[in-house]
Amino acid sequence: MAAGEPVTVSWEHAPGYKWDWVGIYAAGDPDLYNYLAFLYTQAEIGGSVVFDEAAFGGALAPGEYEARLMRDDGYVLLASAPFTVTDSDE
Repeated sequence: MAAGEPVTVSWEHAPGYKWDWVGIYAAGDPDLYNYLAFLYTQAEIGGSVVFDEAAFGGALAPGEYEARLMRDDGYVLLASAPFTVTDSDE
């Protein structure tokens, strides 16, 4: 995806806790507290969320990232998926 495009994250088989959430992280960052943005799953077992520029406070810079599904307002990692943001000129 190109810089400035929204990031859509989908999941299936989440536990469905009230405060499950999806965080966006720099790829490989081991610090689970160091998310760049997050959105709650609204207790949906399967669904999706869209991170727009407002979620990041501006366009997400080109680079390697991970979307991580976390459990119930905590820092228990349930799943992750890598993605790449490219320069919008590429």
